[in-house]
Amino acid sequence: MKKDFSLIKSVLFLWFVFLMINLFFIPTNPVYAGESIKTTHVGAVNLELKGPRSIFVQGNYAYVASADGGGVEILNISNPENPTRVGNISDSQCDKVNSNKCELDGAYSIYVKGNYAYVASRNDSGVEILNVSNPASPTHTGSISNIACDAANNGKCELDGAVGIF
Repeated sequence: MKKDFSLIKSVLFLWFVFLMINLFFIPTNPVYAGESIKTTHVGAVNLELKGPRSIFVQGNYAYVASADGGGVEILNISNPENPTRVGNISDSQCDKVNSNKCELDGAYSIYVKGNYAYVASRNDSGVEILNVSNPASPTHTGSISNIACDAANNGKCELDGAVGIF
C-alpha cells in the first residue's frame, strides 16, 4: 500500500512560502522617516490657515483651502523643513475689489491646474476660480454661486453647500 504525502508536501510548501515572506518582505525594524510639516506663528500677518480642509500640491507650492478662515493660503514647500507663506486671498478681501462676486467663504476643497485654482466653498455655496500665475498675489478670475446658477437655470443647480472639487 502506497502512502499519499501530497497533503503533507502542500502544507510544508505553504509553510516555507509563509516563512520566506516573513523573512524577506515584512520589515521587522521599520525606520522613522520624518514628521508632518512644522509651521510657526507668523505674528500679525493674516494667515488663511484657520480650519484648513483641503490641500493641493503643484510643483513647489501647496494651496490650502481654509473653511474657517474663508480663503486660500499659498505656501512655498520647496524646503519641506521650512515651508514659507507666499500669498493668500480671503473672501472679504476678494469681495471688496470684485463687487461681492467672490465665493471663498467656507473654502472647503481646492484643485489647481496650470495657472488656475478651483475652490468649492461650502458657506457661499459656489465655486471660485482664482488666477494663481503669481502665487504671491492670487486674483479672482470668475465664480458661480448656487443662487446665480439657479436663477439662470430655472432652479436646477446643485451647488448648495459645495464641499468637493476635482
